[in-house]
Amino acid sequence: MAIRENPQASFEDKVIEDAELEAVLEKRWKLKAKKADAVRDFKEADDDAKDRIAGLEIPPGVVGRCGRFPFVTSVTDAADIEFTRKRGTRITIKKPIEPKE
Repeated sequence: MAIRENPQASFEDKVIEDAELEAVLEKRWKLKAKKADAVRDFKEADDDAKDRIAGLEIPPGVVGRCGRFPFVTSVTDAADIEFTRKRGTRITIKKPIEPKE
């Protein structure tokens, strides 16, 4: 694996020449696009199902069922929530840079 300075990318970027890593990143990017489509489609279907269930006006705590799908509505009380994030390292893989034409 070779590392070389790339003065045109940004102030401190380094270009890593590693064909295996690049192949893994390409695969990840393609799967991320599919995931985004699937998440969007799921959210739309989930919102539609929940809107229809809310329209039934079944009281909270009563289990309903449609076909093989049981569901229940519950009430969540307002609450102050506090948490502590532990120190760690985060790797952020950004969107690929398209070659200039």
